[in-house]
Amino acid sequence: MAGPNMRATITPQEIISSGLCIGCGSCVAQAGFKMKFDAYGQYKPSASLAWLHTPSEQFAHTCPFSPMAKNEDDLAAHRFPAPQSRDPLIGRFQAAYVGYVAEENFREWGSSGGMVTWVATELLRQGLVDGVAHVKASWNPEKENASFPTKSRVLSRRSVRVQNRAIIRLSYRK
Repeated sequence: MAGPNMRATITPQEIISSGLCIGCGSCVAQAGFKMKFDAYGQYKPSASLAWLHTPSEQFAHTCPFSPMAKNEDDLAAHRFPAPQSRDPLIGRFQAAYVGYVAEENFREWGSSGGMVTWVATELLRQGLVDGVAHVKASWNPEKENASFPTKSRVLSRRSVRVQNRAIIRLSYRK
């Protein structure tokens, strides 16, 4: 939250220039603009110069990395008023679990214990989803196809490890 000497508004360009923009798109969704990849392959707002340089109270309170926006502790206090646990480093939480996949080589070849790859593989194997978007590191993410509708194609991508972000888009079969 804003300190006593901090102004109450900030511009989108200030967040972008400071390196705080994570490309979530919240600001452009509210303002009617779009996100585009920058020179580093990261999403950034693509908007008019006037909008990028105009301070906005709405932007200041909704951009997740604005100093005026509520932080995770503020949001969690409202959403989970009586948590099971609280830690000064990670905040409020109901429970914490640790696990890994013991089947095949999922743990060895994956990150986070191979859990995301295993879940994606099982969803495909059981016919519960039509496809999985398993994102890999890329210099040209807009042009590379990242949808892998078979178990073998999911497994062929898992060795990229931690620099990956796996996103499972589910289209349930009825």
